[in-house]
Amino acid sequence: MPTVEVAERAGTVRSEDRVVVLPQAIVLLDGATMLTPREQNGGWYAERLANELARRLPGRGDDLRAILAEAISTLVSRHDLTPGDSPSSTVALLRWDDEIVEALVLADSPVVAFTDSGVRPVTDDRLAGLRSSRRSSAPDSGDQAGRGGATSADPPRAATVGAAASGAASSEESSTSRGFRERLRTGGGFDGGHREALGAAMSRTARLRNVPGGFWVAEALPAAAWEAVVSSWPRSEVREVLLASDGVSCGVDDYGLFADWNALADRARTAGVQAVLDDVRAAEESDPDGRRWPRAKRHDDQSLVRVVLG
Repeated sequence: MPTVEVAERAGTVRSEDRVVVLPQAIVLLDGATMLTPREQNGGWYAERLANELARRLPGRGDDLRAILAEAISTLVSRHDLTPGDSPSSTVALLRWDDEIVEALVLADSPVVAFTDSGVRPVTDDRLAGLRSSRRSSAPDSGDQAGRGGATSADPPRAATVGAAASGAASSEESSTSRGFRERLRTGGGFDGGHREALGAAMSRTARLRNVPGGFWVAEALPAAAWEAVVSSWPRSEVREVLLASDGVSCGVDDYGLFADWNALADRARTAGVQAVLDDVRAAEESDPDGRRWPRAKRHDDQSLVRVVLG
């Protein structure tokens, strides 16, 4: 029988991550932080989307993208959500039975399978492609997921999206996202000026949310679910699977605390999943002003799930 380990920790305020463990499925969501406080924030959205997904999973035989689309559609109808003016969330789903293991990823919450033939990351690097070419070319990024068998609803289009988004946003990002990162590198710190620069970057990036050539996320457009990256493997070949929010995956992708996903998994196996969160948090505490690792927040919400299948 599979064993599941979960570790969660809030960032600087209440966590907007949500994790649901079901008999044959896992849901991990990372609600997007909104600079302007409102009741319907990323955590509010993630909580409700998690509940809708839990009602439908495992949904054996149904496409995971269809399940996600239906869950988003329910939220849109129930809460009168409007595309472009609603809270949003990443999505990472894992489902298994005796024959197959399936994963779905929408935005930057990866699922990483450890199989008899190697590590198989399932990642959606379209948002990372908007931020910097360094992020999009990092180890375990979307190109490796594709080679591992991950696909989107329209693979040729999805491959084009990553490159097109980087080009389309390059001029905007140079004065915004790179601006707040450069400000941190030069000692600006997480002060009011950082908040202003980050807000400008977020506003510009929002224009590319859920549009062709941009990035895709769960919000108020059910069709976004069909842009998710999906993958599957024979159950007999999968030993374990990790699901992570970007408050944990940054330990691989940004901070270099773990050389690769194998190294992170080794740490989780030997010391437990909580130790991985502790390592990431300790690294951030050693860089309180974001000079070494420029980032949106001093501490992000952290969620890590380890599923041992055999």
